[in-house]
Amino acid sequence: MKEREKLEEAVKAGDVARVLKIVAASPISSRLAWEAVQEAVEANNEDIIDALLPSLLPTQSAFPLAVAASGGQVSILRKLIPVSSPRADESLALSWAARSGSVEAVEALLPFTDPLASDSNALVHAAREGHAEIVALLIPLSDPKANGNRALWEAATHGHLNIVKLLLPVSSAIVCAMSILPDAAARGATDVIKILLKAKLPDAGDTYATGLDAAATNGHLDTVNVLIPAIIKAGAPRGFGNKAIYEAARAGHTRIVERLIGVVSQSACSHALAAAIQGDKQETAIALLEHADHAEAERALYLPDGKSRLTKLIAEHQATQARKHLADQTSVPALKRHRPARI
Repeated sequence: MKEREKLEEAVKAGDVARVLKIVAASPISSRLAWEAVQEAVEANNEDIIDALLPSLLPTQSAFPLAVAASGGQVSILRKLIPVSSPRADESLALSWAARSGSVEAVEALLPFTDPLASDSNALVHAAREGHAEIVALLIPLSDPKANGNRALWEAATHGHLNIVKLLLPVSSAIVCAMSILPDAAARGATDVIKILLKAKLPDAGDTYATGLDAAATNGHLDTVNVLIPAIIKAGAPRGFGNKAIYEAARAGHTRIVERLIGVVSQSACSHALAAAIQGDKQETAIALLEHADHAEAERALYLPDGKSRLTKLIAEHQATQARKHLADQTSVPALKRHRPARI
């Protein structure tokens, strides 16, 4: 049996004496001792680690310490810190502790590591996994604006609203406006959008309108309903909603188109009608017919059969309306039933 296999077997068996014997007999005893430590960390066998500590030479490897941090093995972590390099591999141990959610492990490592390492990677990990207490610990020592507000983006993407609230005040408002809000809108993350609307982002009207375009394109009616009044309140930019209704019509998001009809111009409805016809979204096209200039819609059509499809749709709609009107005119009101008079 090979030396490494013997060592693994001894660690799994918890045989401290055998582990020490194998390590002492090895020509690479220093390296093998650290391999035994890593095996012991993974097995959560602190007795073996205690036995090996006196013979351990300081290591530049990040892994035994990082493995202990990842497992939240705080007692082992504290024993390994003095003989390890906690800042190795961009403070990997701190990142793994933050990812695992062990507050104690993070607190133990903070004095010996660099929370700013690798674009504040520890903060990013904690935000992604939803560990709010760790995020609060790391914010003062990290750079939440690093890598385009990556920590905030992770929290928003994974729906950790409490962490979004923690990070917003210390993140870049410009990046939030240009990236975070449109991304949340495109995903239909309405709860995140509601928080961002309170953040006083720059150029609010234009920022919200960009979000509206993303939400409408992807069919998120709830998000559209939240953004429209916010845009109007912020001072609606000229032409807002034009792109939104066009993209929604092209994708066949009829209910969103119906919501936008009241806030866009007839010209925008005309181009949206053309988009719906070109995309073969008949229900959406019908919703737009009465709000569009049919001649302008016809000019916007570029598919060979687009104009004929528009003409046919108009004729069918007019026939339907005529039948409905005739039915309304000729229908006989139902006779009301009267209760027998009381004697």
